[in-house]
Amino acid sequence: RVLKSEVQHPDSYKVLPWKNNINSYNLRSG
Repeated sequence: RVLKSEVQHPDSYKVLPWKNNINSYNLRSG
């Protein structure tokens, strides 16, 4: 679900590089 969000809004991912850290943490938690 998180990965899809990135693909749908790649611009947001670039604008918020820190979000990558949160996504990584979620993936580890999941």
